[in-house]
Amino acid sequence: MANELLQVKQVSKVFGDQQEAVTALQGVEFSISTGEFVVILGPSGCGKTTLLRMLAGLEFPSEGRCFFDSGEIKGPGLQRSYLFQEPRLFPWLTVEQNIRLTGAQKDIAPLVAKMGLEKFLKAYPHQLSGGMAKRASLARALLPNPKTLLLDEPLANLDGATKYALQQELLRIWQTGITCVLVTHDVDEALALATRILLFSPRPGKIIQDAKIKLAYPRNDLSSMYIDWKQKLMKWIREE
Repeated sequence: MANELLQVKQVSKVFGDQQEAVTALQGVEFSISTGEFVVILGPSGCGKTTLLRMLAGLEFPSEGRCFFDSGEIKGPGLQRSYLFQEPRLFPWLTVEQNIRLTGAQKDIAPLVAKMGLEKFLKAYPHQLSGGMAKRASLARALLPNPKTLLLDEPLANLDGATKYALQQELLRIWQTGITCVLVTHDVDEALALATRILLFSPRPGKIIQDAKIKLAYPRNDLSSMYIDWKQKLMKWIREE
């Protein structure tokens, strides 16, 4: 398909040598179209982060290949911005300096305003709340105007209100046209955000369900359709 932005073709990943080999992923294959919000959902240790790192060009398959925009992924690129679980801000740099680390020479004022960081540009990371630090790292990822945002559980360890606010921020960003791929083990987070969920098995990770989530935004976790989807996902997880 012409609008396929990311492709994963029969990817397996093995860590260690032959005597102590651990297979993290096995025979994973899927594609992601431009404009999707895909959530990779699965238990801890099933290879979700490993797969995301391969899409970012930070890891490479033992077998198979990954493609972005029709070219094979052979390293990192600014068109595939990656958000780690922690903000990863340099403590000796101000918020503004951290945001500008990608080297993009552009006016950051509109982006900073959207992130609510105007009053924190001269602050250092230790002066920020957890939510503000996440916003700063997100602003840094967005500055190069990437086509894809790769999100490795960036909302973990946040309080409920902050997590909800940042979920809405991610949806706003996605609605500007950026393709999003998010890793999580949280069923509710997956259902709050995804247009499509790839459900992975325990290690070695394989896709056991590829589900398009047809729920209107903003998602209502008390609606009957939401509850039906949650029960369906939980049933698939328990069966596996």
